[in-house]
Order: sequence, then C-alpha cells, then structure tokens
Amino acid sequence: MEPRPIGRVSERVNDYLSFGVSYLWPVDPATGKAFRCTKEGMREVRELRTENPEMVVPVDSLFED
Repeated sequence: MEPRPIGRVSERVNDYLSFGVSYLWPVDPATGKAFRCTKEGMREVRELRTENPEMVVPVDSLFED
C-alpha cells in the first residue's frame, strides 16, 4: 500500500472536525506514532483515550506481534 501524503490526512481530519467530531487519532503505522487532533490543534500521544466511556489504549499495543 502506498503511503498517504500528510496533506491528504490533514484534509480528512479537518473535514471530520468541521462535521462536529470532537477529536480524532490518526495513527502512522510506518513510524508507530499516533496523534490526537482537535479544533485546538494536533499533538503526539502515547495513549488513545476517551472520557465517556473511559477507554485507554496504549499506542505501543497497536503494534505488538
């Protein structure tokens, strides 16, 4: 599978945020990094976390064999 350019991913993130989605977690399998995206911006995270219901998924666990 060919990697998607970051610009295309950013467009999709902005689309979802404009539709009212509170936050998204783009994950890059090539680097093993995940990001939390909100209307306030994007930051790298080590856990994928929700508040209601509470759920925490360590990013490292997504790439375990």
